[in-house]
Amino acid sequence: MTNYKAKETIKTIWERYARTLKLLDKTLDELDKKPKEVIVEVEKPLPLTLEEVANTNETLRKQLDDLIEWRLRAKIHKAENEKVKEEVEKLKKEIEKLKEIPPMDKHVENQVLDKDYWGRFKIIPTVKAKPSKKIIAQDEYVKNLTKKQSDNKI
Repeated sequence: MTNYKAKETIKTIWERYARTLKLLDKTLDELDKKPKEVIVEVEKPLPLTLEEVANTNETLRKQLDDLIEWRLRAKIHKAENEKVKEEVEKLKKEIEKLKEIPPMDKHVENQVLDKDYWGRFKIIPTVKAKPSKKIIAQDEYVKNLTKKQSDNKI
């Protein structure tokens, strides 16, 4: 019995194999009848610049114009900021130079106003008032003595 069952299973396998071969043969015939599809790659030339892309669309053109305008503004402001920074640095250096100048007298304060024709700083001294150490009565006594001596003829 086992031989008989084995023979039947082999027979069914052969029948299935024959059916699949017939189906494969039919599909090959159908594929031969269809026109063959060929994939052809076509390269479209892309616009070379951003300007050409922007010219194809109005909104893109406006956006590009706005972007260019903002870049120009940024460059202008950057240049102005650099100029201001340079001026600030120059002023700081001048302040350091002025701090290094020693005063002529410890009771005189120098006021720097401007530069003269040769580029030197104009300095106007202002004197601080000091309290007098002399006694006023003593000064009058000395004046009186000198008057008396000059009036006397020897």
